[in-house]
Amino acid sequence: MLAAVGFVLLIACANVASLLLTRSLSRQKEVAYSLCAGASRWRVIRQLLTESILLSLPAGPGCVDCLWSVGGLVAALPETQLNALPFLKSLHLDTSILAFSFGLSLLTGIIFGLAPALQSSRLDLNEVLKEGGRSSAGGAGHRLRNALVMSEIALAVVLLVARD
Repeated sequence: MLAAVGFVLLIACANVASLLLTRSLSRQKEVAYSLCAGASRWRVIRQLLTESILLSLPAGPGCVDCLWSVGGLVAALPETQLNALPFLKSLHLDTSILAFSFGLSLLTGIIFGLAPALQSSRLDLNEVLKEGGRSSAGGAGHRLRNALVMSEIALAVVLLVARD
């Protein structure tokens, strides 16, 4: 079961990374203007990583909601069910697991935000600025996006095959 949860997490992370990559490819002109205005490559990477980490932060309140909702669910059960299943009275979530989950969500925000950040900071400024209003998603962007989609499909197939 833990492997299945890990695969679902990897599928979700690959999906978010693909979305971040697509968004960074559409923001190439903005990044090019920043680089031309004197922003360092590290500054652009840091900005894009901060945005991806902010996308992963809502997992924290979700973990706190889990902690609070278990007590509410146990309190909502009828006394007959609590007597029939006495282990439910001592049901609780381990805070170390919740902290690990929150840390893992931040780590995946960093890891899966790093590839699009690095991709968009290595622009050919002359080519991007020459294009005018057109947006280009270079070959490397297509390859990375295709690799992410293929990994999502492969993980989903593994989950489907191993469900029994």
